[in-house]
Amino acid sequence: MAILDIKAIMKHFGTWAGGKEDAENMRKIESFYEDIPIYGIDFETTDIYGRLKATIIERFGPKDKAKRRNTKTESLIAELLDNIDVEVK
Repeated sequence: MAILDIKAIMKHFGTWAGGKEDAENMRKIESFYEDIPIYGIDFETTDIYGRLKATIIERFGPKDKAKRRNTKTESLIAELLDNIDVEVK
């Protein structure tokens, strides 16, 4: 998984002019995400995550397809943990 190239995105949307202000904004952005750990994710990991998420939504999510689109897996898991009285550390 690649780190987003902020400069390329800004150029694509026409918000990068290359001036002093852009350079300062870029410095702020880079210092912001400098301390954020970024982990590589391969295809196998994304495939497993996608299948796991689909299974959780299929089994525990709403039956109405329109409601499923807006369902957050995290809220389903939190609700399940509340119902089975499991302590999470």
